[in-house]
Amino acid sequence: MKNFRTSMLSVPHVLPFLRSKKMLDFLHLGYIVDICSTNCQEMMSNESRNERFRRLGATRGDRLIREISLLGNLANRKNYEYTPEEVDALFRPIEAELKEVRALFDPASPSSRKVSFE
Repeated sequence: MKNFRTSMLSVPHVLPFLRSKKMLDFLHLGYIVDICSTNCQEMMSNESRNERFRRLGATRGDRLIREISLLGNLANRKNYEYTPEEVDALFRPIEAELKEVRALFDPASPSSRKVSFE
C-alpha cells in the first residue's frame, strides 16, 4: 500500500481507498490524509489568511463536534454505569482545555499555560 500521507495523488486514484474501512479508521483517528492534486495545492496557496482560518476552523470544529457527540453515547445507562464523580472527571479536563483555547483568541486574556518554579 502506498503512503497516502505523503504521496501526491489525484482523487480518482484514491476513491477505492476512501471507501475502505482502513480510510474510515484513519479519519476516525484524526489522521490527515493528503489527497490533494497539484491544482488543489495551488488553489489553497492563493487563499487569504481569513479564508484559511474559516476553512480550517469549519473542518476542525465539525470534527470536534462529532467526537464530542460520541461522548454522549456514554450517557446510555442501559450500556454503561457511572457515578457523578466519574462524569465530572470526564468533563473537567475537556471544559478546562476548551476554556484555555478560547482564551487564546482574546489578546487581553493572559494564558495560564506557563511554567512556574514558585
